[in-house]
Amino acid sequence: HKFFLAGESEGGMVAARFSDAHMEGLLARGGRMIFQWSCEYNYYVSCAEHSLVAGSEGTPVLSMIADEDPYFSMKPSSIAVQVAEHSEGYSSKNLTGNCHATLKQQGFRHATSVVMPAPYHGLIVQHQNLVRATLQAFMARPWTFRDSVAGTFGPTGAGLCNVTDDSAEGPILLRCKELGDERLVPGSEVATCAYAPYHMHRQYHEFGTYERCALPDDTFLP
Repeated sequence: HKFFLAGESEGGMVAARFSDAHMEGLLARGGRMIFQWSCEYNYYVSCAEHSLVAGSEGTPVLSMIADEDPYFSMKPSSIAVQVAEHSEGYSSKNLTGNCHATLKQQGFRHATSVVMPAPYHGLIVQHQNLVRATLQAFMARPWTFRDSVAGTFGPTGAGLCNVTDDSAEGPILLRCKELGDERLVPGSEVATCAYAPYHMHRQYHEFGTYERCALPDDTFLP
């Protein structure tokens, strides 16, 4: 059996930092999944030590975040940058907006960081298919995902990602685009409960077994 610890935003920080002796043994058979948190010393933690990822360097780790995340990215308007540049602010002087540098510094051997172009904190607003495909691949084979992802998602595979940092042993950093190039649509065209000002990618690609089971029998699938 595999065991995974996952969280997004505040929960992403918890998934990165929480440690328990019994749980670490279970995570060795699965992994940590950190969404919408950059694993960096910024306004969200009180000291550099609290930005570190917990657990064994051999535990598989997947992190995913948008390159223009409004809280943790390197864009000038992000909260992390505003606090770092304030006269009374604090943070690392080497913010990157993602977990890769921290995972590399700590020596994680089976870690993958995925950065995608989007101005939103939520990952599935514009990248629902990429997120789902990445999760399916990572959870199926967490121990070999780091070594196979470049071939599967990279230029010689699906063409979704470019590898921007890859060492023989250690974390890998990917910059990826969404699966499917359909136009983005305003949230008002997606659902009555969707946030209207957002521009969303609503095309659902590659229905899997669980998605099909959740749909009525007469639902049309392409």
